[in-house]
Amino acid sequence: MSAADSRALYVCRHCQCMVYMDALTPIKPPCPTCLAIDYDAVSVPAYTQASQAITYMLTSIKTSWQQGAH
Repeated sequence: MSAADSRALYVCRHCQCMVYMDALTPIKPPCPTCLAIDYDAVSVPAYTQASQAITYMLTSIKTSWQQGAH
């Protein structure tokens, strides 16, 4: 597995900053915006267009907030 394969997209639970980092690291670095270390993984279906991916991510974040995951 290459380094690029182990990277994943996360969203900060505090400020909703999107952070792309190594998914295999057990201790995540602090958020570059608010320095929190609480993240939710963001999954994007493979082979989507950029606009579809952004819509999917924003919908996932909204759903997470509505379910009280913050």
